[in-house]
Parts: sequence; structure tokens; C-alpha cells
Amino acid sequence: MDTWFPQQRLGFFFFVFFFFLWSAFARLAWLVGICIWNNVADRGVPVQERISGVAFGL
Repeated sequence: MDTWFPQQRLGFFFFVFFFFLWSAFARLAWLVGICIWNNVADRGVPVQERISGVAFGL
């Protein structure tokens, strides 16, 4: 029991840390994607090229 409880608590802390890290990364990627989408849309590029440009991060 002494080895089980700290292991469970460590796993819980890793889960919370990973969740916050993933949410922050997803939010950042979403903002970058919107910025790229708006910049490409201002140039008047067709939708298909715009989607492929966002997909490749160009």
C-alpha cells in the first residue's frame, strides 16, 4: 500500500500536467491556424490552396 498510493498520485499529477499542456498547445495551434487562414484569405487564394497551405503550415 505504501508503494501504490504515491504511484497513483504521481500518475494523477502527470495526467493533470499533460491535460494542461495539451490544452495550451491546442489553443496555440488554433490561434496560429486562424492567423494563417486570415493572412492567406486576404491574398485572395482559392479555398483548396488555402486549406492545403494551412495543413502544411505554409
